[in-house]
Amino acid sequence: MSSRLSRSARAVRLALASIACVTGLGGVATGCSSSSGSSNPDKVYVDQFRRGGVDKIDLLFMIDNSISMADKQRILRTAVPRLIERLATPRCVDPTTKQPVGGNVGASGCPVGEPEFPPQSDIHLGVITSSLGAHGGESCSESSPNFKAEQNDKARLVGPLRGVTNHENLPFLWWNPGSDAADAAEPDTLIADFTAQVVATGETGCGYEASLEAWYRFLVDPQPPDTVRRDGNFTVVESCATEGADCGVGGICIGGSCADKTVLAERQQFLRGDSLLAVVMLTDENDCSIRDDGQGWLVTIATPGLPRATAACATNPDDPCCTSCGAPTPSGCTPAAQDAECLKNGGLYAPPEDHVNLRCWDQKRRFGVDFLYPLSRYIAGLKSPSVIDRGGNSAPNPLFSTGGGVSRDPSLIFFAGIVGVPWQAIATDDSQAPGAPLTYKNARDIDWSAITRTGNTPPSDPHMVESSTPRPGLPDFNTPHADPLHGHDWDIPAAGAQLGPADLQYACIFPLAQPRDCATTTGACDCGASGVNGKSPLCWDGSQFTSTQTSAKAYPGLRHLAALRDFGDNAIVASICPKEAVDQSNPSFGYNPAVDAIVDRLKERLGGACLTPSITVTLNPDGSTSTQCAVVEVVARQGGQCSCDASANREDPDAKLIKPVLDGLRNSGTCGLAGQPACTQTDFCLCEIGEASPKVSCENDPNPQGIGWCYIDPFGDPAVGNPTLVEDCNPQRNLRFIGNDTPKKDAIVFLACTDKPPGD
Repeated sequence: MSSRLSRSARAVRLALASIACVTGLGGVATGCSSSSGSSNPDKVYVDQFRRGGVDKIDLLFMIDNSISMADKQRILRTAVPRLIERLATPRCVDPTTKQPVGGNVGASGCPVGEPEFPPQSDIHLGVITSSLGAHGGESCSESSPNFKAEQNDKARLVGPLRGVTNHENLPFLWWNPGSDAADAAEPDTLIADFTAQVVATGETGCGYEASLEAWYRFLVDPQPPDTVRRDGNFTVVESCATEGADCGVGGICIGGSCADKTVLAERQQFLRGDSLLAVVMLTDENDCSIRDDGQGWLVTIATPGLPRATAACATNPDDPCCTSCGAPTPSGCTPAAQDAECLKNGGLYAPPEDHVNLRCWDQKRRFGVDFLYPLSRYIAGLKSPSVIDRGGNSAPNPLFSTGGGVSRDPSLIFFAGIVGVPWQAIATDDSQAPGAPLTYKNARDIDWSAITRTGNTPPSDPHMVESSTPRPGLPDFNTPHADPLHGHDWDIPAAGAQLGPADLQYACIFPLAQPRDCATTTGACDCGASGVNGKSPLCWDGSQFTSTQTSAKAYPGLRHLAALRDFGDNAIVASICPKEAVDQSNPSFGYNPAVDAIVDRLKERLGGACLTPSITVTLNPDGSTSTQCAVVEVVARQGGQCSCDASANREDPDAKLIKPVLDGLRNSGTCGLAGQPACTQTDFCLCEIGEASPKVSCENDPNPQGIGWCYIDPFGDPAVGNPTLVEDCNPQRNLRFIGNDTPKKDAIVFLACTDKPPGD
């Protein structure tokens, strides 16, 4: 009996299914329906699957370029060699325990053990900043008398913006040793180039740090704005009428909005459809991603006096009666003319209560309006095949719809934050002791309720509470540096003509490797008169408060942390306050532990190029094996007729497979959205790839003959195939393809099984 089902046998098997269930990428069946309306336990489970390993990485750094970031940028530069080393020359590990055995992969491999993952030789490294301008307001506006170009980087890559060139003459860096490109990168060259870009970010950017919106605009936004301006009482993105025509200063008309041609071009160059994508944020302040619609411009007006929030906001910002005193009164709520808060100062904040430095802090409670984009925007941007464009319409997400029939697997997207949170709050128990190496927890193991908001409930860790006054439960300036995480809360003084506090308490601090005297230092320095008089923990020299700044600080990164929490297991969280900030020989120095945490998460997808679904295998009487699965190859139709070449072991798929596969394409974001092809056979060619014959050669031979696929699971029940063929796979099994161009380049491959969802 042949292990390969005949077409008639396969048709009988698949005909059992009168219900077509399309699985999600995790293999869980969803959307099952029956044309007759009756239930049926037999289903065709269809799953789009990808190679477990990847050979391309696109790594985007969003670096806060506001004042006070220079110290953190210097530390980041020292971590770059470790990042390159970990990716390009992985550690050697024990084959069984996967623990390091010393040394890294060299030209001839590992002297002892095996590589923790294959050396990476195709990496894009991009750098953008947090500065997106005034959003139609005043501060950070081109019309402001103190405007600096660095205050509106528009989410463009830093290299071209600052005139920092690199050896490849690209807007980003490209690690590609051994390629045909001229002057292929060496590690020292790459490190020097990256260092130059980090230096170029500077710390003269906009103080309203749009650290979430910046990477969203570069990677995701279907219409990254060319110009944002104020139109009466509302902020708008520059509009346009003729699709595809030039508009604005350097834009192109897309869907009625003027989109930045530079960002679109840089995105297209940087982002590959089949890469592993990692977004890394480095920022010491909370996110302030001001909306480019509505009245977000109010945040950046240079004078105090915004409308107050109604009384309901003080106790519950989600209360329907919580709104601005300047807005119409919601039905059933106390009119503004009678509201206790709106009666104060004519419904406006007095200058001491509305310092422009604190406009992004706790907006709904203070102003009755949230002027920032909701966090759901960023989670959808990283996880959803479609996003809402600036016209309110559904549009393909560029992360998943990159053309050429390729749609990125969501499991290949990682989101990292080196942000304002004490390292002690996110480190493993073994890391807490002095001198112990710092290891960060996985996202699933973090106590999120301690470090960020849960709804309107503040974090349980008082270090993570945003406040302009000393916080209960923490030492204050009367006991200097009594707290190992943030020193102490300080007496933030009134600032300038506005008289009110102009700062917030810190989440954490760390010692500067080189203290600086603010009396003689030009540029950013925290120990001027206000720092000394307010008894800031940054100005304590061990015996008194002086103008010498001894420490650097970070504020609670509540929005970053909430976004990382909501993103899920592929999030990586690290502290911008290092455990060791002085001794560079210490393994816990600077952001080395953050780099290790990032690489340790990425390496789960950097293993060998294995396709590792779990499939039920049946042992036949003659000793051969069979499965209840079929493999379908999908290629975007490029005109002409589709042809399933029998000589290449392809044939037309069974009719029962067609709808589930097309539905799978739609669910993955490959088709069916605005600007995409329809999810039909008019737009895609479907062919079933047959199992290899003789299958035993595919299952066991390092150099097999034939064309097709086979399933290898030497540790399954029953055991199938040669263990040496899957020794680099994790888990150790593989859906192996043999024969030239199998599957075809840029094809999307689906596994259809009748017994259970693949991977269950």
